[in-house]
Amino acid sequence: MLQQTRVETGIPKWHLFMDLFPTVGHLARASEDQVLKAWEGLGYYLRATHLHKAARAIDAAGEFPKSHADWLKLPGVGPYTAAAIASIGLGEAVAVVDGNVQRVVARWGGITDSVDGKTGAQAVQAVADAWLDHADPGNHNQAVMELGALVCSPRNPLCECCPLSTSCASANQPEMWGILPTKQPKKKAIRWELTWHIVRFENFTVTIQRPETGVWAKLWAFPESTPPSDFHPLGELMKPVTHLLTHRRIEATIQGWEAPNKTA
Repeated sequence: MLQQTRVETGIPKWHLFMDLFPTVGHLARASEDQVLKAWEGLGYYLRATHLHKAARAIDAAGEFPKSHADWLKLPGVGPYTAAAIASIGLGEAVAVVDGNVQRVVARWGGITDSVDGKTGAQAVQAVADAWLDHADPGNHNQAVMELGALVCSPRNPLCECCPLSTSCASANQPEMWGILPTKQPKKKAIRWELTWHIVRFENFTVTIQRPETGVWAKLWAFPESTPPSDFHPLGELMKPVTHLLTHRRIEATIQGWEAPNKTA
C-alpha cells in the first residue's frame, strides 16, 4: 500500500483495509469490487487487483510462500518486495535493492549507468549481493536501506557520519550528489482529451464499469460516449479539468444530461 503512496495517506487506508479484511482469507473471499472500493483514493489500482489475486493464491495454497523464488510467483510481487519478505521474514540470504540502496551503491561505487536501466541495475545488484551479510540478511538489508534514507540522503548527505565514507567514490564531493544515481529520462506525458457525461435519471447518476485493461481498469466511471438524442443536454457542469497521471495528462470536459423518464 505504501508503494507509490505517502505514509500519511496510507495509514488511515491501512486501518480501514484491515477492518474490512483482517485475514488473507477475508481478502481472498471478497469480491474485486469490494477490494477496489476499499482502495479508493490511493491510486495505482493495479496494486489492489494484484493484492487480491495474491491473497486468493495464498488462501488456495493454505500457506504463505516459503522462499524468495516462491514469493516472486505471486501477482504484483517484484524483486524488491520478494527480497524484503524473504530476508527479513524468512532469513533467506537475498539482497534488497530499493531507491535508498541504489543511491548508496551508485555513489559508493561511482556507478554512472542509469540505475533503472539493465546495465546499471545489474551493477547495483552485484554490489548489493557482494555486501550481503549471509548470517543476518534481514538486519543487513534494513541497515543499508536506513543508511540511504537517513545518511546518504538525496540532498546534503551526512558523509562524516557514514561508515562507508573512506571507500566511497562520492564522499564529500557535492558535485556528485546531484548526479548519482542517474536515471533514464522520464517519458513525456501523453495528452489525453476526453469528455465525461454526467447522466442523471431521477435521483440516480449513471456510471459504467471500465474495460478489464487500460487506464482505471475495471473501475466505475462516468460514460465517455455521447448519450442518445432523446436525452436533455444540461451543458458544461464545470470548467474543464486537468489531471496528471504517471504518463498521461488528462484534459476533460464535464457535460450534464437528463435522461428521459420512460414511465412518464
